[in-house]
Amino acid sequence: MKEIFELRKRAKEEYKKIQDEMETHKQKIEKTRKREHSVLEELDVTNRDINKVQSELRRQRERLRETEGRIRKLEREMAENREKLGKQNDWLKRKLRIMQRHGYSGDNMLLLSTSEDISQLLRRWRYIKDLASYDHKMMQGYKETIKSLSEQEENLGRLRAELKGHEEKTERSLSSINDKKKDKEMILASVRKERSSYEKMLRELKESSQKLLEIIRQAEESEKSEKTLSIKGFQGLK
Repeated sequence: MKEIFELRKRAKEEYKKIQDEMETHKQKIEKTRKREHSVLEELDVTNRDINKVQSELRRQRERLRETEGRIRKLEREMAENREKLGKQNDWLKRKLRIMQRHGYSGDNMLLLSTSEDISQLLRRWRYIKDLASYDHKMMQGYKETIKSLSEQEENLGRLRAELKGHEEKTERSLSSINDKKKDKEMILASVRKERSSYEKMLRELKESSQKLLEIIRQAEESEKSEKTLSIKGFQGLK
């Protein structure tokens, strides 16, 4: 009888101790769940930041591609105008050599000298003058066009450098955010592993608790049985 009483007493003490441990583990599980929820929210914010930065990076790269396309177009236009200017220069040089070779009595002088009258001379003179003016305007036009294109190319070059700088800065920002995301994912994995461990321990404690309850129940039944036998035995003695 005494042994059963001691067994039941120890079982109840152990049961209470396990219940306290179970309560502690429940609190720890709840704490890890809250921490997990907090990390998931942080990850959600981080993912939105990544999407935002990636979108900005795509816009910057698109602007950079457009700028480089405009620079290539300007370079082609400059090359074409330089070629035209070069041809015009070559033509004037040939014309000048002819004039020098003939002592300034080349095509133009010959054209003037063969005029039949003053009226024809004046017409030819105006023609030569207009032609020279046209040559001069053409060359000036090419030079101004090249100068304008060069200035545009210079401006676009500065814009390209600026966009490239922004792109590199955004890429660094994206890399930094991705690193933060990896850190948070590692924290999340650690928190979930910790919660899983607590849940496993809680299940084991519940199993132990159920076994102790069964021991307590059996001990109480044994006590009742022995008490019943003792009473019957005492009554038999009467």
